[in-house]
Amino acid sequence: MTTVQAHIIEPAGVTRRAWPVTCGLPFAPGELRDASRIQLLDCEGRLLPACASPRAIWPDGSIRWALLDLQTDIDAQDRLDLHVDTDGEGSIPDTGLHAQVRDDVIDVLTGEMAVRVARSGPRLVRSASRGQREYLRPTDDGADLLAWERGSGAPFGGVVEGAEVEESNPLRLVIRAHGSFRRDGERLFGWIARLTFFTGHSDFRMQFTFVHDETTRSDLHLRRLLFHLPLALAPTGRRVHFGSFEAGWQLTPPVPADSGTVELTQWNLERHTLVWGTGADRLRLDRRTNALGWLHVEDADGAVTLKLRRPWQSYPKSWTYDGDRLGLELFPDLSGFRSPDVEPGRRWTEIDYTGGVTHDQPLRVPQGMARTHEIFLRFGDPVDAGQDIDAFALAVEMPLLLQL
Repeated sequence: MTTVQAHIIEPAGVTRRAWPVTCGLPFAPGELRDASRIQLLDCEGRLLPACASPRAIWPDGSIRWALLDLQTDIDAQDRLDLHVDTDGEGSIPDTGLHAQVRDDVIDVLTGEMAVRVARSGPRLVRSASRGQREYLRPTDDGADLLAWERGSGAPFGGVVEGAEVEESNPLRLVIRAHGSFRRDGERLFGWIARLTFFTGHSDFRMQFTFVHDETTRSDLHLRRLLFHLPLALAPTGRRVHFGSFEAGWQLTPPVPADSGTVELTQWNLERHTLVWGTGADRLRLDRRTNALGWLHVEDADGAVTLKLRRPWQSYPKSWTYDGDRLGLELFPDLSGFRSPDVEPGRRWTEIDYTGGVTHDQPLRVPQGMARTHEIFLRFGDPVDAGQDIDAFALAVEMPLLLQL
């Protein structure tokens, strides 16, 4: 029996339950030939839900690297000591995670929610539901992805050209979708999206990559890039929680969202702006901090959270809700954005502070350039306080790592 000591440290100060962990395990030549024999036990000898698959093989046929998936409970800032056993009985967790591939869609069930991913057409995520509660509008045919080139022309709509299950085990399932942005027969560039689902979870991760793979042009100038989804919320009683601190560690209180457009824009380093309301009642707050990277929209019995990982490191970004669609501007058009006319004097923490580049012009995208964004979507119930949303955002911002 071969046992290796390992541990997990919770880094974000957030209590997690059945939280997924994915990591690689290296092995010496001849040490392991069957990845299904890998088991994970806690310090009291109890088995954790885990499964592994080989990723690289030594010349003698033994496993060089295995990819391990597990789920675990861990308290805030706690340390979890574990034992990796490579001589186990090869038990496979029995979960409710599976996908049904059809001609035009892939239906995913996690045991907590159902998601329909399109294999063709303008929609990428066609449906997301828990029980009888639908959070999106499956019959809406508007594109989930839009791109604008330099100038004032109409947008290029994202078109799904294919999707397949790329990885699947009882704990984690990955769908790889690909497509391009098109308008009137003209192709702008391509994109790839990997949607990762975890058993027992009502959220999923999307790694979205756009890539300038169009051979007819050496470069292009991107004015705006948008991912947005049509929400199935009640026409009244909607409100929005901002991923923004009001003072200290106090989150901004929720605002009504039955009319007008709600916006959270990270337009420079240590600078973000909140806007909501309509007409003479439209309000704006300018803050000299980084945004937290999420927007949460809810009605009386349902809620959707959109979170971007590493938000301020990849500014400019803008989160929006216009009463119809919840969106993330992966590259917002800031040509008409007006920064604050007056800012108070610098704090002591800002001595010798240098502001970032102002992105108020179209983004030059040379041929071959690619950019990946890591987006999380969570579907659930309305919350009493924004701290519940921020705890989820912190958890996905700082994933758990298995350390040997």
